[in-house]
Amino acid sequence: MSAAFAYSLVVSTMLMFLYPAVYLTVSRNNRFRFNRTMLISALVISFTVPAIMSANINVHEALPAGAYMVGDATIEKATQALRHTGTAIHIIPVLLGVYYCGIVVLAMKTAYSLFSLAWLKRGCRKELYEGHTLYIHQDKRISPFSFGRAIFISETDRIDAILRHESGHIHANHWVDILMVELTCIFLWYNPFVRLYRNLMKLNHEFEADFHVISGGMGISDYQHLLITKAMGRRTMPLANSFATQGRIFRRRVLLMGKGKTPTARKLSGVLVIPSLVIAVALINHPILANTISGIKNFHNSGIIDTPPAMAIQEGEGTEPAKTILPSPITDQKPLAKTLKYAIMYDNREDAPLNANLRITIDDEGRILNTEISGEYSSEFWIAVNEALSGLTFEPALDNGKPIQITIVLPVKKE
Repeated sequence: MSAAFAYSLVVSTMLMFLYPAVYLTVSRNNRFRFNRTMLISALVISFTVPAIMSANINVHEALPAGAYMVGDATIEKATQALRHTGTAIHIIPVLLGVYYCGIVVLAMKTAYSLFSLAWLKRGCRKELYEGHTLYIHQDKRISPFSFGRAIFISETDRIDAILRHESGHIHANHWVDILMVELTCIFLWYNPFVRLYRNLMKLNHEFEADFHVISGGMGISDYQHLLITKAMGRRTMPLANSFATQGRIFRRRVLLMGKGKTPTARKLSGVLVIPSLVIAVALINHPILANTISGIKNFHNSGIIDTPPAMAIQEGEGTEPAKTILPSPITDQKPLAKTLKYAIMYDNREDAPLNANLRITIDDEGRILNTEISGEYSSEFWIAVNEALSGLTFEPALDNGKPIQITIVLPVKKE
């Protein structure tokens, strides 16, 4: 669950930086197919680039069990802060709860919209129009709209220009774009740029459908008058391409009809996406944001609730120098493995479960700061591990000659 939330944060960052460049390119350009390509490409990039980068964003996921997390003390400290700082422990579950509650609410809202559409369909009369299903209802308040391969329209709105407009949506398969952007709105519900992005995509759909009507021979002034009389103040349906649009969007539709074809050179503004993408990737890879996302992704509520009490060395509590000094685990892991074998031998009951991962944090002086365990294990084994490690210290791990803090993850199981 935390991994999905962390991924959504990265996607949101990408979309936030790409949106201004896409808006400048699309908003006043009547090259509608080019606009659509820009909009879909930006959406796909926002989801795919973070997925490709995920291995670099989170080093813990990239390393197999038993690998050493060396020379990356910053990320390890960030994870420790998220797990052991009281504030973070309380904030992250709250954020996750709010995020998934938002998803549930919007999913229920979408389900209700589909139910409303199905209910409306039950009271409609069906006809065929140019190979499409025409659903004719009696509610004059609802603006004509298309959903999938069907057109919904009231008896009084059954005008050829309106039917041609909705057919334009169907021929262009605009419902695919709507489905894609609506799912994005659910996944990234907290990001206001997503709703702006959805409005921009729907506006481009209306531009294209309007052009479909005008290219069929209807005069621009006649069509503008039709829009004003039939589209103003009407109720629109969610998840659908509606003939009616509201406010500033409606005004822009009417004004754009009278303009000539946008110069091809205007497409060059689309190259603004490239620097926006570079800036977004650089920000995502910045240590502060990368560490924060990594900490959220690796946060597990069960690790806080179920993990046995940590074995830590506190100052002022009689921390005598350890009698046994072992080589650093990044230099030679065998002495540590030999020590742990005694703990396994101590827990020699056949029915005792043992298939766990032991996580040991060692500071830059070679002292064991913290030990955690996850998986299947017995309380006797955990006690034995604590006893085996309590008297150990290690030679400091070095990175370019400088002592560093490390964390090792060791798989422990019975053969």
